[in-house]
Formats: sequence, C-alpha cells, structure tokens
Amino acid sequence: MISGRGGVVAFGAAQTHASGRSPLGAGYLEEEAVRTYTHLIQDIDNGVVWKDTDAPKIGVQYWALPENSKMRELILAVRAGALGVVVVVAARARGCSWEGG
Repeated sequence: MISGRGGVVAFGAAQTHASGRSPLGAGYLEEEAVRTYTHLIQDIDNGVVWKDTDAPKIGVQYWALPENSKMRELILAVRAGALGVVVVVAARARGCSWEGG
C-alpha cells in the first residue's frame, strides 16, 4: 500500500512539475493520505492489523523514532509528515511564503 502510494505521488509530482500547474493536486493526494493513515491507526488500535508489530528499522531511522517503536508510532510520524505537506500546500495556494524567515 505505502509503496504504491509513493509511486502515485511521485508520478503526480512529476506531472504537476512538467505541466507548471498548481500543486493543489499534490495537496489533495496528501489529504487523502492523512485520511488513510488515520483509518490505519484506528485499525491498529482495534487489533485489525499490526497489533504490537515492531516498526521496520528503515522507518525508525528515517523518522528518528526510538529503536523499540511499533508500527503505530511509525504511522503517526508518517501521517504528521503528510499533514505538514497539506498545510504548506494550502498556505502556498493562498499566497503565503516562508522564504526569508
């Protein structure tokens, strides 16, 4: 699921860059990702998937999580990253910029 989403996001980003259009499409994809991660966290909490499963070492390292992190903590970190993208894309769509401080 996650690798498939990564391919879709990469393709969408390349297409948006090539067309010169607004990044709002990427923002939409990230909003959907946040929803998906939220549902996944609910499934973890309900014992449907990955209950007490250790997070992969690569994810722990990338997101700078404690070594004994579980999948729930990893998905929370990934969701927070996606939410950050949503906020930035929405702000840029309104003409906000963080350049220069």
